[in-house]
Amino acid sequence: MKLNRALWLVVVGLWSLLGARDARAAQPVIVVGLDGLEMRVLQQMMSDGELPTFRKLSSQGFLTHLATDYGSRSPVVWTTVATGHEPSTHGITDFLSTSSETQVPVSSSDRQVKAIWNIASEANRRVMVLGWWASWPAEPINGLMITDRVSREGIEDTTWPASYAHDLASWSTQADRAYESFYAGSDFYGPDDRLFTWVATHQPAEGPFDLAMVYLHRVDVTAHQYWKYFEPDRFDTITPEGRRTEGALFFDAYRGVDRALKEIVDAAPEEALIIVLSDHGFKALEEQNRVSLSIERVLSRLGYWSGTGTTPDMPNTRVYPRGSHPTRVQKCLVVNLQGREAHGVVPSQHKDRLVARLEEDLAAVTYEGTGAPVFEIDETPAKPECDLTANVPGHGATGSVVIEGTVYDDPVLSITLRTGGHTARQPGVLMMVGPQVQPGATLDEPTIRDITPTVLMAMELPVGDDMTGRPLVEAFRPAWVQAHPVRSQPTWEDGAREGTRDAHESDEDILEELRAIGYIE
Repeated sequence: MKLNRALWLVVVGLWSLLGARDARAAQPVIVVGLDGLEMRVLQQMMSDGELPTFRKLSSQGFLTHLATDYGSRSPVVWTTVATGHEPSTHGITDFLSTSSETQVPVSSSDRQVKAIWNIASEANRRVMVLGWWASWPAEPINGLMITDRVSREGIEDTTWPASYAHDLASWSTQADRAYESFYAGSDFYGPDDRLFTWVATHQPAEGPFDLAMVYLHRVDVTAHQYWKYFEPDRFDTITPEGRRTEGALFFDAYRGVDRALKEIVDAAPEEALIIVLSDHGFKALEEQNRVSLSIERVLSRLGYWSGTGTTPDMPNTRVYPRGSHPTRVQKCLVVNLQGREAHGVVPSQHKDRLVARLEEDLAAVTYEGTGAPVFEIDETPAKPECDLTANVPGHGATGSVVIEGTVYDDPVLSITLRTGGHTARQPGVLMMVGPQVQPGATLDEPTIRDITPTVLMAMELPVGDDMTGRPLVEAFRPAWVQAHPVRSQPTWEDGAREGTRDAHESDEDILEELRAIGYIE
């Protein structure tokens, strides 16, 4: 997929030595991606006098729906936004990589075409990319890149140039100090969003930039959990305390991105084109809890498992979980059978009786306070290697469980509320503003595929004929379009991109977060 890194270093050096492949853009383009931003929330809060930045910018330019696709799976959509190509072409088709036999989150190594930041770099434009989905490992570009894995510990290639990794701690401290009230009450993606906002605003790297792309995540995560406070009539679990605390987090997420957008726009040149978009909207779902539960601790209390952490002491274990991460709903349980397992202790003639007893014991485990059962047992094991499959649906979940009459706090590691979700039927939003934008423009069904062609047009660069989207010509003033007609060329691609990456310990952290939200099993 990727060019050899040494070759890229040569290319980066030649950018400055050989001069521009194309003339510099007359005005910079700033793309702000706000994951999960929903039009109905924007409209309600703006009509209530809130979100002053959105109110101001939308009145100066326009605000409309943006059609999405692909089940609104975030990395697929955001890669389509950044390339103008379909998933079958750009190579990122889900949250998980298709190039690995195990569960591995997608990364830039999976992308098979150039992103807009690669194209702009080749045209000798200065580029800044902050937090974009599937941007790790960082790619050599003509500018600055901070990837979506910047906050993961012990990971390399989070920035380009790599030397900026040494500045991240200082930048994060300054970002937290400057924007400490942004996304108050939560640290889930809040620090990343503050960092990206601060870097976009202060541009500590060499600038100015012809193209800046900033991705902020917090609205999406908050909406998955607390959407019910936007549509309270659809839920019977709303309480005054919930409105005061959890409800405040939901609306504060929108207030936070409004303030972040103000910071970014205020720091931008007056001639800049501002494009704000989201990958999808939101809708209400049946309320559910995603429970992260240590099945080992439950089995230990029931007398079936012995060990340390998640590592079983096989000579003293009768049943052990296989591939059953705490965030997985489905727990695959395996009998430590003699003759089948290397250290089997259960005679084969006792297997059926043991499984039946285990099923009864798990069915009796309940949540303290609600009495709801923790497990639902599948009549048929989900996989051939499972002797029993126990699901953790999360209904009536609390932080403690009752096992054989005793209350235990440690099996339940966390509970993530989920009341909102999305499909391809929930469109995102698109807002554009700038001196070249037609105020109040009416667009002809804009889609996520149109963003890269539109950015190329705005930067006065050719649009690839092989891109599936189109430049949104009707978004611009007619006089500007006449002076800057759309140009095209067959393609920006120049051969297969080659590259792979090894699994990284941060992969499991990301998988756990995706399971907690409900994106993967």
